[in-house]
Order: sequence, then structure tokens, then C-alpha cells
Amino acid sequence: VSRDETIALPAHKVEVLDTTGAGDTFNAAFLFSLIKGYDLEHSVRFANGAAALVIQSMGTRTHLPSVFATEDFIKNNQVTLVGEKE
Repeated sequence: VSRDETIALPAHKVEVLDTTGAGDTFNAAFLFSLIKGYDLEHSVRFANGAAALVIQSMGTRTHLPSVFATEDFIKNNQVTLVGEKE
């Protein structure tokens, strides 16, 4: 992560049931991914996917997505970076 690099990624289009904890989930997933050694783009995609999964369920503590579920979701639900050709 540097001051010279930015990533703009649109949100996944999912059915929203409860946005409570979406930001916390994004932040935690982003930091988890960076700590695991992934680059900025993967970390943003991972965090975006985790937040998309959590807002599809009611409540926050009982529906936090696993690493496997998040990786599977982002693999099967690709979004294009802003400015990137599809």
C-alpha cells in the first residue's frame, strides 16, 4: 500500500437485508488480506466481497463470512475496477 496507488471498485449488486457492520467487515477483511501478504487490488476485492456477503443477512455476529466463502464469492462475482476495460 502506498500513497501513489489507488483502487476504485464498485460495490457488488446484491440483495441488501442489513447494512449493520458492513464497514467494519470491509475494514477487517481488508486488513486481514494485507497482513496475509496480498496486494492492494486483491485486498480491496476481498474486503468488497466480505462486505457484500455480510449485508445479505440480518445481524452481524452470526453471519460473518469465512475466508473460503469470501474467496468463492469474489471468484464467482467479479466486478471491474473503475477505469478498467471489461
